[in-house]
Amino acid sequence: MSQVPFVVYGRVKKDGQLQPGVSVTVRNVTKNQQATVQTNNVGEYAVDLGDTTKYSSGYSNGDSVEVSALGVSRSFTVNTSKWGEEVNIGLWEIFIEFGIIVDASYEISVTYVLEIAFTVNVSAVLASETTYNIRPTVQIKTYADFSVETVEVVTERVPGVDPNDVRDVLNLSASDIPDDKIYKMIRRAAVTVALELNKEIDFSKCTEEEQEAITLLAAIYAICYLTGGSAVGLNFSLGDKSVSVLKDAPPLSVLQSEFQRLIDRMKERQKEEEEKDFYVGLA
Repeated sequence: MSQVPFVVYGRVKKDGQLQPGVSVTVRNVTKNQQATVQTNNVGEYAVDLGDTTKYSSGYSNGDSVEVSALGVSRSFTVNTSKWGEEVNIGLWEIFIEFGIIVDASYEISVTYVLEIAFTVNVSAVLASETTYNIRPTVQIKTYADFSVETVEVVTERVPGVDPNDVRDVLNLSASDIPDDKIYKMIRRAAVTVALELNKEIDFSKCTEEEQEAITLLAAIYAICYLTGGSAVGLNFSLGDKSVSVLKDAPPLSVLQSEFQRLIDRMKERQKEEEEKDFYVGLA
C-alpha cells in the first residue's frame, strides 16, 4: 500500500560553501533501512521515506531517522502531521596552532611535560546544525635565550541575521525568548522577505538591507508569539497576554512601518536596476 510522501530534504555545506555531488545517506533506524543519494549542483538533496523502491517497509510515525554526510550525522523523529523534515548538514574545519618556546640556555637535560586544554563554545542551535572539526597543531622551538611570545586570538562575528539582533530591536534578553524560537522566526521572516522581493535569500549571508528587513519582521513575529497572537507572512495579530518584558519594545505599528519602508525601497531599487539593464541591452 502506497504511503503519503514524507520527504527528508536539505543542503550540505562545508566551511560555508554548498557541496555538489556529495553522498548523503538517509537511514530509517527503526526500520533498519537506508538509501544514499547525491547532492545536486547547488548542494541540495531530497529523499522520500515513503518511496518503497528505496524503503520497502515505508515509514511510521515516531520512526527514528539519521542523516549522514561528510562524516556528520543528524537525527530526528518522524512526525506524520508534517509533510517532511528539513535536515541541513554543515561542517566547519577549525585549525588551531600553538607555539611553544623552550629555554635552552643551559646544557642540562630537561624533560618538558606539556598539557594543553581548550574549549570551543558554540550556541545550542548552531551546534545542532553544524559540526566543528578542531585540528590543533603544536610547534616547539628552542632558543639560546629565553623569550616569551603572546598570541592574540580574534573572533569575528559570522555575517547574517543573529538572534541577538532580533532581541536588541525589542530590548529583550535570551532569558525572555531563547535562540531556538528566534531562529525559527528568522527563517520564516527570510522566506517572506524572499517572496516579497521575488528572489532567493539566505539569512546567513545577505545584504545589509535584507538583513535589516528580516530582523524587523522576525521581531514582529516575536511580539506576536510573546502576546499569544499569530503571524503568517505579512498578516499579524496580537494576543491578549500581558507581557511585562515588552514594556521597552517599540510599538508593533512602528516596526511594521519601518519594515514596509525597507521593502518598498528595495523593490524600487530592483525596478531601477531592471530598467537600467533593459536600456543597456537596447544600446
